[in-house]
Amino acid sequence: RADFPIFFLANRPGYPFHGNALYGGLTDALSVHVIDNPPIESEVQILAEIAPSLSREVPLRLARAFALLRDAAARGETAHPFSLREAVHCVRHLEAFPEDGLERALHNVFAADVESRE
Repeated sequence: RADFPIFFLANRPGYPFHGNALYGGLTDALSVHVIDNPPIESEVQILAEIAPSLSREVPLRLARAFALLRDAAARGETAHPFSLREAVHCVRHLEAFPEDGLERALHNVFAADVESRE
């Protein structure tokens, strides 16, 4: 028996994360814990720290919008459970290319999802 913890990140099994067989292979040997997205206040702080040149309103609006998208996914109303990861991609894009605006940054995130559908 190992006397040390092992931590790794993985998407939850099931749609839309096809091919994630990690849970099936590890749940017999390890204790698996799911960690949800942080509360909106924490998400806003994370996004603001990643893109300090943005007004505080942008991370707040993004965090609220992504929370609504996650709620819609939980109700089965949208196909993808957008996470903090996608919100981070948006603010990173805005930090690097402020002239693109929020619409273009969001398009980059959502277009990747549309393009990957089979």
